[in-house]
Amino acid sequence: MATSTTLDTVWEKVFERYKETWLWYEQWVSKNPTTVAQVENTFRMLSYMIAGRFEDSQVMSELIFAASNLLVLFHDNIFRKSLEIFKSNIDLSQAKLMQWVTVISYIEVFIELAASRIGGEFTRWTMILLVQIFKSILRLILLFKYKSGIQKPIAVSPVRREDIKVASETDDTHEDTDLSTRLSSSLSKGDLEKSQLEEHPTEKVFKGKRYGRTVRTLKSAPPLNQRTWKLPNDNIEISKLKVSSEPTVLGKRRIIGESIHIIRPLIHCILVYS
Repeated sequence: MATSTTLDTVWEKVFERYKETWLWYEQWVSKNPTTVAQVENTFRMLSYMIAGRFEDSQVMSELIFAASNLLVLFHDNIFRKSLEIFKSNIDLSQAKLMQWVTVISYIEVFIELAASRIGGEFTRWTMILLVQIFKSILRLILLFKYKSGIQKPIAVSPVRREDIKVASETDDTHEDTDLSTRLSSSLSKGDLEKSQLEEHPTEKVFKGKRYGRTVRTLKSAPPLNQRTWKLPNDNIEISKLKVSSEPTVLGKRRIIGESIHIIRPLIHCILVYS
């Protein structure tokens, strides 16, 4: 009994220490988005630097690259939680499925390379087939059960660290009371890139000195799913471009087309594997 009580006490202390450490880490990540971004970029750069350096460098490089993407996803969840921007009309189970699809998208190349290294071509194609089956099932569930509409290659878009930094600073100084509301409505709907552009007025276009061609600057470019060929100007503000929170409503033909698009990698694997 004494031994059991001692083990319970030790376990409680370890668990309490874990909770304290986890809370500290969440607070540190939330308050230091710039440092977090530097750490993430360091991991990504490391994956580029070791490629081709030794025998298994390709597998190790892909492992580090996948780990850096997972680290970004992990930190994104902390940022969304700390800024209360994860609350949306997306169901919790749907959000978890989207997280799983994103994780698989990040690690599938590493799984392929590791399987090829360990067991050869047969093991490689077997793992590719299993990964694509699992991924297709999750995407089909999102399509038919949760009516997710047209799905992106990466289900969960990463959060721009620049926006998180601006949001944190503004939240601390209370200079803009409606910033959190705007972030909540935009970032939770997939508009994760340019929600703070209007708070930082910069030159939106650049005119070349040689040919006089006018192009928009990189900082004024909207997210990929909002980009048009129009230049930003006084009448067209990037910040006014909105993404609908509702998924694309698909008819029967579009659902069939999206289903074929989802299972396309699986069909390819089956035909090649057979």
